[in-house]
Amino acid sequence: MLLLCLLPAQTVMGQQHRRGTKARRHVIQRTRNNPKTFKAPTVNKEMVEKEQLLYDEVDEMPEFPGGINALMTWLGENVSYPEESEKKGVQGTVVAMFVVESDGSVSNAEIEKSVDPLLDLEVLELITKMPNWKPGKKDGHPVRVLYHLPVKFQLPAPDPAPADTETGE
Repeated sequence: MLLLCLLPAQTVMGQQHRRGTKARRHVIQRTRNNPKTFKAPTVNKEMVEKEQLLYDEVDEMPEFPGGINALMTWLGENVSYPEESEKKGVQGTVVAMFVVESDGSVSNAEIEKSVDPLLDLEVLELITKMPNWKPGKKDGHPVRVLYHLPVKFQLPAPDPAPADTETGE
């Protein structure tokens, strides 16, 4: 038995990635009227196309076709526990991150938290087989969004030994 678990992505408000690197830069700017007030700049289509920004947080997060329940169902139908990992009793949560592109395609899959190389490979293969998502949006424009996907691999508990039920007859 395999237990899949999705957790919300860890995001940092007001920050963005540039071209898939882990380097971040703040996008907070002061407003003219009140220097103590901060606001994130608006995004326009040319800016997105030109700079290929990668966001942690957007107005509308990317969505798997059919929503989170459909993602859970799809993962359950398409994942398989690697036989060698199962024999060794390897369990744990693999956390992957990938980019949902502005056209909804999935790219740049990486393992953020590893458990076992075979489990990691299974998660990466799943991500590459995913259908296109509904892209995330910022200021009404589709943008590239970094998405985190934890997948929990859990073996069933061993069956307890049957109790001796002699009746004495």
